[in-house]
Formats: sequence, structure tokens, C-alpha cells
Amino acid sequence: MKVYSCSDDYSIKIWDSETGDLLETIKEAHQGNITSILIDENNLITASSDGTIIYRDKNTGIIIRTLSANKNGVNVMIKDDEHLLSGGEDNNIMVWDLKSGKLIKVLKNGHNNAITALMITDDYIISGGKDKKISIWKYYE
Repeated sequence: MKVYSCSDDYSIKIWDSETGDLLETIKEAHQGNITSILIDENNLITASSDGTIIYRDKNTGIIIRTLSANKNGVNVMIKDDEHLLSGGEDNNIMVWDLKSGKLIKVLKNGHNNAITALMITDDYIISGGKDKKISIWKYYE
């Protein structure tokens, strides 16, 4: 099994979970600190302080798509089976279609400082931020 890590040196590292050996490094994976990483059956998805989210083929590392996400940087992202959510320095939550990368909606005015935490339940999106607030949003509004 592989373990993926991301870093403020703009790189992604891929490790062997059994031996701890470094298998591969993807250098300059973003133009800013990599703040979040998600893996699904086909994709390696990373977010960065450069304000982008990049989908890569998990097996080859080849870029599939780049999303222009939260202005001034993405701090956190989370996904379910259909959606990818990002929260960032612009105080907004962006809701994306996971498969197409199409922006579905932007949730605004829940925070007056950067978003640093996201959680999805069956009915709600819960966000936390540097403003020391927790906001609860109806997921399918």
C-alpha cells in the first residue's frame, strides 16, 4: 500500500507503507505550499496556497485538470462520492462536481476570516475558521 504526503516545499511524496521507503517525489507539484491531499480510486487531488486544486492520475502523476479555486489559497478540502469542497483564505466554501470539476456553488458570508476546517454529513456542511466560528450549512440548498 502507498502513503501520500504533501509539503510546504511544493512537493508530493509517495511512500511504501510497509517499508517506509520513499518511492517517488513529484517536485513543484504546485506553485505554493500544498495544504491538502485527497486520494480516490483513480485520482490524487491536491490543494495549495497558490489557490489551485490539481487532479492527477494516481498511477502516472499526469495532471488531468486544474481548478482555479479559493482566491489567496486553499486551506482545506474534503470530498464525498459526488462533491469536492474547498475552503480558503477568501472566507468562502466552493462546492465542485467531483467528476467534472465544474463549480456548482460558492457558500459565502459564513465566516469573516479564512476557513480552516470542513466536514460533510448527510445533510450539512460544517465549517470552522480563523474567526473562531463554526458555521452549519444545508448541504443541498
